[in-house]
Amino acid sequence: MEMLVFETKEGEVLARVSMEAICGSSRYFHGMFTSDLFEKRSGRRRFLFCPEEEDCSAEDFTRFLHYLAGCRSQCTAISSAHTCVALIRLSDRYLCPTLSEFVCSPHGPVRRILTGETLPAGGDVSANVDTVLHQFAGRGSASLHMSVPLARRHLH
Repeated sequence: MEMLVFETKEGEVLARVSMEAICGSSRYFHGMFTSDLFEKRSGRRRFLFCPEEEDCSAEDFTRFLHYLAGCRSQCTAISSAHTCVALIRLSDRYLCPTLSEFVCSPHGPVRRILTGETLPAGGDVSANVDTVLHQFAGRGSASLHMSVPLARRHLH
């Protein structure tokens, strides 16, 4: 079984994930390894996690990788608004519709955790909030880019 390794710049391994599992859960990785892209041709199997690029913590990225690997145990539990938004962003970036659907499902974390008060402040939540609003509140924004204050008004 071929494994992909995700690690920090310090060399700490965050996760080893089966290529088959990650390609089955992510259209991004599927395209990367089934098309004639650099990763497929070069045999690249190690990836460096950068919190600034991913806009999330190592813990949330590891949670995301565990979910892609098929894990549904406590290590993938979403218990904070920050983690909820991070997973929505990651699922959007890496084209993971199953994760997006789970997070935004009628019994998913968005319904339990995200409110106008708990939505992380600062910056632009971008198209991700539009996805949440559409599935959570039954309506989307007029624009695909919504500031946090505007999103908060829609979530009340």
